Amino acid sequence: MGVLEEGLVDMVDWEAIGAVGEILSAVGVIVTLAYLAMQMRQNTRALRSGSLQTYREELTAIFDYSSDHLDTFAKARNGEELTDAERRVITSYAQRLFGAMGTVFLNYKDGSVSTKVFEGRMRGFKKAMETDFLRDSWPVWKQYDFTDSFVVFVESEILKQDA
Repeated sequence: MGVLEEGLVDMVDWEAIGAVGEILSAVGVIVTLAYLAMQMRQNTRALRSGSLQTYREELTAIFDYSSDHLDTFAKARNGEELTDAERRVITSYAQRLFGAMGTVFLNYKDGSVSTKVFEGRMRGFKKAMETDFLRDSWPVWKQYDFTDSFVVFVESEILKQDA
C-alpha cells in the first residue's frame, strides 16, 4: 500500500469515527430533552399538589377560626353591635379569607390550580362576600396586599350583582 492510500484509509477512519460521534451526541441530546420534559411534568404535578395542599391548610385554618367565633359571626350577620374584640375577630377573618382567595387566584393564573378548583373556590368566596361584614371589609383590605388583577376580579366577578 502506498503513502497516498494509507493517508486515505486514515482519513476515512477519522471521518467514520467523527460521524459516529455526531450520531451519539444527537442521541444523547434527544435522551436528555426527553428526560427534562418528563422531569418538568413531574415538577408541575408536584407544584400543583403542593399549592392545593397549602390552600387546603389555609382554608381549614380559616374554618377552624370561624368555628371558634360562631357567636361573633352570628352577631355580625344579624347587624348587631360588635365589641372591639369582636370587630378584630371579623377583621382577622376577612384578612385570612381575602389572602387565601388571593393565593388561589394567583395560583390559577400561573396554572398551578385547575379551572375546576378555581371556579369552585370562587363560588364559595362569592357566597361569603354576600355578608355585609365581608363586603364592608373589602374596601379596606384591597388596597394593601393584593395585585391589581385580583382586585379587578373581585370587584367585577365576585361583588357584581347578578340580575
